Amino acid sequence: MTYKDIEVFLTGRDESKLEQLLSKYTSVFEEISNIALDFSNGVIKNKVDIEKTLTTLTGHYMTLKDPTELTDTWKEHYQNEFYNKLKEEAETNDEKFVDGTAKQLSSASVQIYRRVRNIFNASLDRTDKGISTCQSLLKNIERERAIANS
Repeated sequence: MTYKDIEVFLTGRDESKLEQLLSKYTSVFEEISNIALDFSNGVIKNKVDIEKTLTTLTGHYMTLKDPTELTDTWKEHYQNEFYNKLKEEAETNDEKFVDGTAKQLSSASVQIYRRVRNIFNASLDRTDKGISTCQSLLKNIERERAIANS
């Protein structure tokens, strides 16, 4: 999906759209979980497996980066918008503006965006860790091969 496709799901503060956005990435989330299980169960053992896993995880990282960043951007936008609206209403109604309360309310107003962002972030972090692990394993294989050939 392009960033414009992703933004369609993020605009308008529609919780069902956010759930639809998550569902578009279900297969990616599931494959990342399966790869994590493969690592845990020692299924990924040889250079070919590691290279295949590295390629897959790199693709998933690239796939998840845009929705992660865009979800965070829209969360911040809506949170700031809500905060500014509260401040403006207080000024308009000549009421005392309580910054701490406004921050809490504006944070609560974007909890679904935070949840979606955190899901994307967690998957992105897992993917990044898998990439690092694959790279380390490949370096170790090359180091062992060089030692064996010397």
